[in-house]
Amino acid sequence: FLISSQDQTVAAQAMVNFIKSRYPGVGVLGLTRKNPDLFNLQGVDHLVWNKGPKDLARLKRLLGKDPGIKMDTQEICPDFSGMEMGHYLTPGRVMRVYPLFFKNPVRLSDFLEDQICSQGVQGFVFAKEATHACSLSDMCRHLAHWLSIKQPQIYFSLQVGTEDSIPGDQNNLPDLFLSGLRLIHWEGEARSGICEKTLWEASKIGIWNHLTYPDLFRKQGGNDPNTQSKAKFIVNNPNIVHSFKDTGQASLKSLSPQNLIQESIWRGRVQGFMDYAKVQPLPGVPFWNFLDTPAWLLVYLSQFSRKSLSCLRADMANGSIICLGSQMDFVYQSPRELGPGILDEICKMVEAGGSVDLTHVRYNLERAYLIGYAVENGVIVGNSSLKHPRKAFIERLKQMTGVDFAHFVERGYTSVRPEYRSLGVGAKLLEGLTKRAKGHKVFSIISEQNVATQKIAIRNNTQKILTYFSEKLNKQMGVWMPEEMIDTFRGGSKGNDERG
Repeated sequence: FLISSQDQTVAAQAMVNFIKSRYPGVGVLGLTRKNPDLFNLQGVDHLVWNKGPKDLARLKRLLGKDPGIKMDTQEICPDFSGMEMGHYLTPGRVMRVYPLFFKNPVRLSDFLEDQICSQGVQGFVFAKEATHACSLSDMCRHLAHWLSIKQPQIYFSLQVGTEDSIPGDQNNLPDLFLSGLRLIHWEGEARSGICEKTLWEASKIGIWNHLTYPDLFRKQGGNDPNTQSKAKFIVNNPNIVHSFKDTGQASLKSLSPQNLIQESIWRGRVQGFMDYAKVQPLPGVPFWNFLDTPAWLLVYLSQFSRKSLSCLRADMANGSIICLGSQMDFVYQSPRELGPGILDEICKMVEAGGSVDLTHVRYNLERAYLIGYAVENGVIVGNSSLKHPRKAFIERLKQMTGVDFAHFVERGYTSVRPEYRSLGVGAKLLEGLTKRAKGHKVFSIISEQNVATQKIAIRNNTQKILTYFSEKLNKQMGVWMPEEMIDTFRGGSKGNDERG
């Protein structure tokens, strides 16, 4: 095995102890690039210094060709040669293991339990070999015996390929989370897709999704639509993809206050794919940028929930940590009461949301009855409004639905930054606007395809009263109203039955 720094001696000693306890007659050879005086381990029979991984690989090939040396190819110990500091020496003791090295799941369980008892291991990073396909189901089957006997406080992560995910994989996730699974490292190839449904199910349960792809941000605006689509999904859904890494680029090390250039590099790589790139940026960077290995992420996820950790950002300029959603202010004002630049920023937010026709956005907002927005750390993070619909729209809506909405205000132009989704921002804005509608009846138009907005409406005690087909948008739309207004609406309107 190879050791490249004094920091790795704990991991190396654990491996030596395991080998000597299980295979007393086996000799242990250590390689180090550093001065041999740094390599002070018990149980090492031979030491070769000033050598690296390539030398270790050549030595293994040589031993395999020697007819006088017998090698057990049926049961191979985990390969610790690539272990870096972040894979073991974390705030909690975490060990990286290749489970599929163990052909017998019972032997795998014995090894894992031995590391827990003898070395105080608190968590495991279960990795897959680069040359082997491994789905989530494959990994679970191999770990099934250990999961049935493991101590509940031991946590773990799984590394699986995105292209190896199969339908039904998400069905295993609830039991895995209860067993201690806190992170899944989804490793993608250049042409492999993203299992969006499984990612979403994992996130809802509380599992952290970490994605790696090669050359993810190599060409913004290039001619590879597959890569472009993956990059856009990853950076615009931080509530589903909680961390990511471009394995085809030079690795970014942990950020530090002394190296603010790293922050600008990170922003530059992803900004071209962000829907909200034109709005005012949030302060700092996601805290997971400091945790540049799955082992470090895993340790933090043993202490913080997935939701709590994803809300943390590192404010490099002020040397502090920001928790998104902890200090939000909700403001409700008429257009004339808005401060300088607020309307401009809200228009950019609506445009970034991408779900409405942008032709009349500013016109409608300038004449709105009421505008609501959430602000934190000086940045608008979500907005919505009660607007007076244009006469042309009211007439067109009456033709399509048979209902006259002339004396209503329309609730719309709702936009919430991706980093603040699932924090209740949209629901609270809608609640605040409805309470302040006074004598006005309120309705909103939501696409039948927009399930996320429909869920927010339902949580806000809003119901769909009818549907219609919009030829302009070429899709089915729904008209929604607050529950407390529906009875009076039905009592004073004709032809307002729900329409399919």
